[in-house]
This record gives sequence, C-alpha cells and structure tokens, in this order.
Amino acid sequence: MPDDLQGVVACISPGVSDEVSFDVEMANRGMKVILADASVEGPPIENGSFEFHKKFLGPKSNQMFIRLDDLVNDFAPAGDLLLQMDIEGAEYSVLLDCSEETLARFRIIVLEIHDLGAMFGKFGAGVVATLVEKLNRSHLVVHNHANNCCGSETRFGIEVPRVMELTFYRRDRLGASDTSYATLPHPLDADNVPARPPLQLAKVWSGAE
Repeated sequence: MPDDLQGVVACISPGVSDEVSFDVEMANRGMKVILADASVEGPPIENGSFEFHKKFLGPKSNQMFIRLDDLVNDFAPAGDLLLQMDIEGAEYSVLLDCSEETLARFRIIVLEIHDLGAMFGKFGAGVVATLVEKLNRSHLVVHNHANNCCGSETRFGIEVPRVMELTFYRRDRLGASDTSYATLPHPLDADNVPARPPLQLAKVWSGAE
C-alpha cells in the first residue's frame, strides 16, 4: 500500500474467515476496523478496535446482506477510510452498486478480484470493464499482484491470472511526480500459495506498455 495512512480513521474489511492479521495491523495504527462476513460467527481473535457485523456484502441490504454504502454510512466515523476486500467474486456487484460518494471516502482500496478469465466472455467483458472504469474515475491502480492460487488463462496472446490483488489510490492524494512505473513483482510481493507454481505478470500489466 502507499505509505499514506496518517489520518485514515477506519478500515472497512469485509470477508473475514480465519485470517485477520491485516486488520490487527490497521487496529494497531489506531483505526477502527469494521468487519463483515455472514459465514463466520466473528473474527478469530478479539480486539477492542474491531466491530463485527454478521452479514455478507451485497447490492441490497436485508437480514443477510448489507450494501457497502450502508455499512459505511451507518457505522464508519467521519473521515478518510481504507477498504480491504476479499469477498470471493461478490466484489463486482458490490462495487458497481456502490455510490461515487462512498468510493470517494476510501483513500486506499486493497481489492482481490476474482474470475478475471470472464473478461474473455460476451457478458463478463462488459462487467469487468465497467467496474475498472468506475474505479478509475476516482482512483488509480498503484500495485497489482497475480495470486497464484488459481492459475491463469491465455487468450489473444495475453496471459490473465484468474485472481489478482489490486491496490487503488485516490487520485487527489497523488503528487505531480507520481507518474513512474514500478518494476513488477514488487520486492514485498510473495506467492499466495507457496506449493503452487508462481505467476509472473506480463509487462502489459505494469501499465508501461
């Protein structure tokens, strides 16, 4: 992530499972951490900065689901936020439903995006493109990482990881000199599944081509 967390008041973190090391790190930095996941009874550890909601994120709010807008508007304090989201493919409907006003509150978005092979399909291409275009209006991708959990697909000479981790940075936080392209993989990148073959991103994914 960009080294720009000073003043971020809360981390919105849907998708809990049994892994909350990132959330603990954000709590240690003084953030309120708002977690949401209907598949678990709560986070695996207790932390005074955690606030857990037993709901999935979705494009509507009801007994099982909550919209991202509602989660932010009802529970987040005023100020800039961080979104860290891994919700197993539901990110498309959740973010396409999310208002521009809510997206603008996220200084940084750390997103695992699934099923990218769908971009080669008649309908999936439109969904992926619409989501990327929406996020790019307010944010810029500053890092991407191929998750080696699920392999890749190659079409038209382009290798596409089925799962990628993207970091978006709000455009108003970028300096005038922040236009260079970093070498990928980043020195801090590591394989998500050490037992599986690594995935190396082609140069086209760096934005430099």
